[in-house]
Amino acid sequence: MAVKKGKVRNPAIAALSGALTGISIYGAMHVFDYWTFQRAVAGELRQAYSEDLQTALAESEEGVTEEDLLQSAIDIILIEETGQAGFIGYLQFTAQRGMELSRSSSGGIPVSGIGMWIYRALELSVIAGVSTAAGFRAAKEPFCESSDRWYGNPQRVGNVADDRSEAFMGFLDSNNYVKAGELINTHLDIPIPSLEVYLQLAPQEGMADSVVTLSKTSLNKDKKLELKQVLMGMVSPRELKQLQDSIPESAETQTNDSEPNNPVDET
Repeated sequence: MAVKKGKVRNPAIAALSGALTGISIYGAMHVFDYWTFQRAVAGELRQAYSEDLQTALAESEEGVTEEDLLQSAIDIILIEETGQAGFIGYLQFTAQRGMELSRSSSGGIPVSGIGMWIYRALELSVIAGVSTAAGFRAAKEPFCESSDRWYGNPQRVGNVADDRSEAFMGFLDSNNYVKAGELINTHLDIPIPSLEVYLQLAPQEGMADSVVTLSKTSLNKDKKLELKQVLMGMVSPRELKQLQDSIPESAETQTNDSEPNNPVDET
């Protein structure tokens, strides 16, 4: 076809990157909680055992600080409670203590032990899942390699009547952008069925290919307008100019202040 396939980043790699980002975010949340836990326990130990702490500090080797002694004391507490020190011990300690899932209609539901680990796994799954989906979706969007930037949001060019859509696709396929442009109308109303034409200009306009998207209009089960993408391709600056220059003028042509009738649902 004359309309070349859009340049997109690898969705699988982007999805993996999104998953790793989600895991990192979740890990950072618990690291911050661990840091808060350390500060809280250190404050309590400092207040309750101030004299003992000063005595131990005086008897310690040179270079040992009060924070070092407090950290050692916290690790001892975690080892006594869980058998593990540091961050792992903290995770096990908080799992043992558990938490309470609140409900608006009644008292909270206590969760601890294995249930707490399951809850954390669900949390991680949700965060990683959202990050993965976001990365996958972003990677499917056209990317301009010459400027190393993503293309902007699609702008509506116009509409092709259903009885002309086959001819329109044929003109694109045969590289006849003048004839294709002549079949586009710029009315604000959107006939059903028909083809909606959208354009994403290159980040550096005139220096790289632009993205053209064709979507079929229909009504979903709720009688709302729905778009289903049937083609996404790229046109050169010269081809784009031929297409735009041949679009017939209309009394209802959109201005910068007008809003097109965008579909409620898009698939």
